[in-house]
Amino acid sequence: MAQAGEHSSLTVTDQGTSAKQILVSEDEKAMAGQEWSIVESWSSEVHVLFSNGHNVHYAKSTNNGITWSEEVLHTHGHRDSSSRKPMAVYNAVMGTDNRGSVHIFLAESEFRWSKGIVYHYYRSRASEKWTRRVLDENISGPVMGTDM
Repeated sequence: MAQAGEHSSLTVTDQGTSAKQILVSEDEKAMAGQEWSIVESWSSEVHVLFSNGHNVHYAKSTNNGITWSEEVLHTHGHRDSSSRKPMAVYNAVMGTDNRGSVHIFLAESEFRWSKGIVYHYYRSRASEKWTRRVLDENISGPVMGTDM
């Protein structure tokens, strides 16, 4: 993610009707090859979820992208102890509720078409800790908000 002083504009469209400039990175290719999503909450906090192919990262800015706090949210696991192939997140949906709490849903499996696990990560505005729930451990091809 961008460090202070390394900014450029990213246009974010809100349901196709309005746009806002949010500072993300000076390097145009900084997010190239990465899956990511960006959400602005009602409290003007900017939340970014991205994967670098190894882990899923969460970043937050409270000053329109001038500075960011970043953390690893999810580390890819293995289907079972006998499998050497790591699981991969193939779908993620992020949003905020009417209290400004962040909700993230991740679908993970060895292969996009194989059975996998769906996680729900939740963090209230008052907490700095994530709560993680496993929603389903044997699901195949879930439909998530971005699929509709």
